[in-house]
Amino acid sequence: MSSIKARGSTSSTLSGDSVLDNPCWGDPQHCSLSHLLTLIQRETQILLESPDYILLNKPADLRMDGEYPSSVFKLLTFWYPPPSLQGLKEETLLDQLQSFHNHSQIGDNELRPCHQLDYATSGVLLMARSAPAATWASSRFEHRQVQKTYLAILHGHLTTSTLADNNLPIIPQDKVNTFLQQQETTYRKRQKKTRKDTFQGYQPSNAFLQIYKGRYARRRQQQQHTNKKRKRNEKLTPEQWDQVDAALQLSTEHQAQLAQLSFREIKKQPTLLQGLTRATDCYNNFLREVLHRPQDDDINQNHLPPLFRVQEEDNSFYIYLAVAQVDHEFAMRIPVAHEWLETTTTDTPKLNFKVALTKCHIVHTTHLRGHPVTKVRLEPRTGRRHQLRIHTAFAGHPIVGDQTYEGPKEKNPPNLSSRMCLHAYTLGLPLPKKNGKDAVNVKNDNNHHDPQLQITAPDPFPISQEGDLTIASM
Repeated sequence: MSSIKARGSTSSTLSGDSVLDNPCWGDPQHCSLSHLLTLIQRETQILLESPDYILLNKPADLRMDGEYPSSVFKLLTFWYPPPSLQGLKEETLLDQLQSFHNHSQIGDNELRPCHQLDYATSGVLLMARSAPAATWASSRFEHRQVQKTYLAILHGHLTTSTLADNNLPIIPQDKVNTFLQQQETTYRKRQKKTRKDTFQGYQPSNAFLQIYKGRYARRRQQQQHTNKKRKRNEKLTPEQWDQVDAALQLSTEHQAQLAQLSFREIKKQPTLLQGLTRATDCYNNFLREVLHRPQDDDINQNHLPPLFRVQEEDNSFYIYLAVAQVDHEFAMRIPVAHEWLETTTTDTPKLNFKVALTKCHIVHTTHLRGHPVTKVRLEPRTGRRHQLRIHTAFAGHPIVGDQTYEGPKEKNPPNLSSRMCLHAYTLGLPLPKKNGKDAVNVKNDNNHHDPQLQITAPDPFPISQEGDLTIASM
């Protein structure tokens, strides 16, 4: 398995202060909300506004929220202050916002993001102006009813003939459609199963105590009636339960006490409480593995080749590569070694690899500061974290300015752009309803009602008629 390591961090911590970023539009000393507001205009950044939704053209190098001098949360709260902050002078409002880091800290602030964009990614971001609106929109993302396209600038001159030495497999469109349908069916089943399983949930100690008591009683009963069929917990194997029992680190007498006392009584006895806590943690770790165990159709069955083309699609190819996330690590993992990707020793089966598929359409090849680059349009057919970034790197053409996946500077010059050249270009989803009517009034190019919301953000990587590439700073 492989991962791609970051060149370095883009932020630093000053004692007693917020974490300071080094954005492409400023520097660690000039990254505040007030500085950002001098560089952008509300009229150009807001792509669409309705009573329930706001579509923002998010600047590059801007956090969604958190303890940072500037963020999407602070920007939109400044432009759309809740009643408790209305009427304040701009300077006072800016001062107030420095102490707020997310929407939950302002009781009457209804603004909520419906999805996420990476810190370095610019483009279309859908925000809800109420909790019900956020719930509705988020469910559209969950049910795969949202279509997104991205623009990116990649290192190198990319053509379908240069990939795999002009030997890319050509797959019928029907096979790709069948694969996507199978993945959708698997996703639905897993969502249903996960909801069912997590109804019991990762157990707190008091809830696990009831599970333990039931199992303890069954074991006693089994000892008295050896011919009686043993009732087992369906989620954990007997061997896993043995490890849960061992985690108690309690004597037989103490285990018997644990099975008899209430949780309130156990809390008064440190030895029993510590043992119960250890066993609860062990149980939850096994439960997490069971609920998130990689499925056969995720990683063990390769329905599609890693790189391929579809018949009758010129200047386009697909990238099929599973990805996984490691707790407390920023970079995603892939299950295969590839060129300069650093091989790790992490045990692959322990990671929850998820299939990921991206369509890449080649728009234009040109040069940036004398180095060959390619403009592409990316269509994620699945929605994995860092999917586009790691897929383009896997194809041998990482995104310009991507400090995590750009690779060795000998191959990909690191200073071609002050920003990561990835932009959320379009967003399409069904129009929300309110009182039986569309909550957003949208008309298509023919001035007719359009049941689908389609929003396009300005292209920050325009190509001139002469073929020259320009990179917008934000």
